[in-house]
Amino acid sequence: MSSYIAAKYFTKKYNDLSYEQIYTVTKAFSPRNGDMQASKTNLMLHPGAAIEVDMYSKDNDIVSIGAPLDDNKHGLTGFIDDGSFHASAWLKITQSQFRNNCRKAAPNTKFVFNDNGDYETNASLARGGIYHKGHFYKVYTR
Repeated sequence: MSSYIAAKYFTKKYNDLSYEQIYTVTKAFSPRNGDMQASKTNLMLHPGAAIEVDMYSKDNDIVSIGAPLDDNKHGLTGFIDDGSFHASAWLKITQSQFRNNCRKAAPNTKFVFNDNGDYETNASLARGGIYHKGHFYKVYTR
């Protein structure tokens, strides 16, 4: 089986991972669901959690983040586990939540985004890739 992927997704604009950065949560706060509604499940990000921030999305007072896995080990609680493959969730926070509760993570702070333990760091994003099973892989092709 093959699928068509538009050529634009292989351009530097769409594949430069440096537009994503890892931040660390410094104070507990409640993020919003993707539609900016308050969570009905008491979502909470806890101090020490690593989040991935989409640096393109900081407009209209909204910051789009990739929150860590909901396993209490990586710092997010309250996400509903539907039994499917665990991956990080995209959530929204306000600019003030971002400014008051987050700081840029150290270069090698791990943002674990799936059950396989695959992760990104600010250092790997700057190099355009992720770590899978302990090995570095570049994500975009030319």
